[in-house]
Amino acid sequence: MGSPPLFDYTKLDSWKVNMTRHLKTLGHLVYQAITIETLPNTSKHKKANALALKTLRASFDNDLVLVFDRFDSAFAVWSILTTPELPRIINNVRRYRRDVSEEHGFVVYGNDSHEVQPTLK
Repeated sequence: MGSPPLFDYTKLDSWKVNMTRHLKTLGHLVYQAITIETLPNTSKHKKANALALKTLRASFDNDLVLVFDRFDSAFAVWSILTTPELPRIINNVRRYRRDVSEEHGFVVYGNDSHEVQPTLK
């Protein structure tokens, strides 16, 4: 089976072909999990959806893992990954993470190191 192809939105068409091929090797129900919006509510379909989600997430970088961690439908994740809006979504996530991760500094006032006040860099 091997590892899933790593997601690269700059080579989306190639990734889609390779990921589709990879999901098909995991079984026709796993492939159906990304192509059929409403699967029957059976244990084998739930397992197939879970495996498809796990496989998709394994192909993501840290930015995308955070975006798609809350989804429980492989179909929903696949639909977003294959939308033309994906580059904009990824850029927004990266911009948000960059803004949130700005380092915080501290300033010491006077001679007492206990008088420390946080500042933004």
